[in-house]
Amino acid sequence: MPPSPLRLRRATAALARIGRHARSKGCSWVGLGLLTFAAARGEPADFRLVLDPGNHDRIRSPVSFTTLAPDFLRGASYVTATLLDAAGRPTGELIQGVIAEDQVTLYWVEPALKAGVPEHRTVHLAAGRAPAKGDVTEAFHFANGPGWRELRYGDQPIWRRNFAFDPTHRDDSAKPWLQIAGWHDDGFITKGPGGFYPSQRGLFLGWGRTEFDGHTYDFWSCAAVSQRQTGFLPEQDLAGAVVGRDAALTDWLLPDGRTILRDTREFTAWHTGAAELVLDSVVTLTATLGRVGLDGDAHHSGLQLRVANEVRDRAVETYFIRSPGSHYLAPDIWDRTEWVTMVFHIGSHTYAVTDMSHPDNPRPTRFATRDYGRIGTTFEGGLVPGQSRILRNRFLIEETAAGGLNVATQTARFLDFVDPVKIRIE
Repeated sequence: MPPSPLRLRRATAALARIGRHARSKGCSWVGLGLLTFAAARGEPADFRLVLDPGNHDRIRSPVSFTTLAPDFLRGASYVTATLLDAAGRPTGELIQGVIAEDQVTLYWVEPALKAGVPEHRTVHLAAGRAPAKGDVTEAFHFANGPGWRELRYGDQPIWRRNFAFDPTHRDDSAKPWLQIAGWHDDGFITKGPGGFYPSQRGLFLGWGRTEFDGHTYDFWSCAAVSQRQTGFLPEQDLAGAVVGRDAALTDWLLPDGRTILRDTREFTAWHTGAAELVLDSVVTLTATLGRVGLDGDAHHSGLQLRVANEVRDRAVETYFIRSPGSHYLAPDIWDRTEWVTMVFHIGSHTYAVTDMSHPDNPRPTRFATRDYGRIGTTFEGGLVPGQSRILRNRFLIEETAAGGLNVATQTARFLDFVDPVKIRIE
């Protein structure tokens, strides 16, 4: 029996919502066809996928897929998913399913795909019971403390948002920042308060010359102004076996208390099963009162990551790898650059952080690096109320061996970010 016109209209409206959601999250492909028809008929069924790697070899590739939820999942609060190979055998890969209204999104990490060779997968979905607290030890979850929120995977800290504002200790709290954890006994591998250049800590955002109403303010050091996180967006929270994500709002305040900019900082961590962190960052900047100009040299503006203060004392051991075609502008400033990798040492371990700038970011994008342990991207331009600028970056933080990384390895990971695996229903 064919689906009713009412069901078809509902399905069409749902597909439009899915399309908007997928585009906003950079999903690989929006599924149509088989599952759409199954949902309309109310017949639960497994569905088969084709994964197209395109022209790139893939390694530990984050993928996501959104489609209409079958009827038997409508209203379910939790979904379990199993990934099968072309022969119908479980792949053993973790897969995370999320139900939202009438759509389901799946997240997993493909270990390896060969360029030009499509792979086939089957996904089995079932409604389930959400694990009770403590049932699942190996998954992302959040922990909260005074002035901070931490993402953990099992017992392992992944990142910590620091956002407490204390007017009596302005230098340490005038802007929020994200601390990133390492492995072994290294603790956080990003810098905290104090040390060399105290205003630089963790992953932070700012422009040294922020112009408003004929005046210039320093939102890099925030000596007289401040950035204050005003709250999280609970609807963006996501925590499971593969993906952990949250988003927070931050106001940029003048000395008189007026807010001239507001930003949303959304961070997503992917569990790849290796000694690495894939961290996707989406920053949205919006003017609130009038035109705001963002200026400043590349060493004092933009989205920047500062690693542990120890790296400054070992600067001679730090080196950089840059994407092909990078153009030297000034000391430690580059343009025509897609990504930069910084290799550095903490304790007895060697780490690398790769900052990848999405091609859709405001142009021209400039990269700035310092061998004392800083890497970041910036742009210049103005914002007017109602207008937003969006920065999409992927940070790949990994433990490495000497000589283990090169232009080819990092270019492959960059291409995986900007041209994700295409997924369709078979």
